[in-house]
Amino acid sequence: MPAPRKPETGDLGPEYRVEYPVNVVLTNAMFRCTRCQRWKPASKFGLRCTDDEVVRNQPQCHECRRTSRLRRIK
Repeated sequence: MPAPRKPETGDLGPEYRVEYPVNVVLTNAMFRCTRCQRWKPASKFGLRCTDDEVVRNQPQCHECRRTSRLRRIK
């Protein structure tokens, strides 16, 4: 019997949803924001889950994402 085929990216069912990590601790980690170019602690960045199920940090800090989001709303 052939193995079940994984559905295409657009029609992923609940069995293929990626669970975000609950307990991610990055101590003494510093990242550079791609927008303001400042080095900030990892707590100032969010996490995102890519299509290949790898958890990565957000490229922009919370402040830069917030200001760009506020500009779009106006």
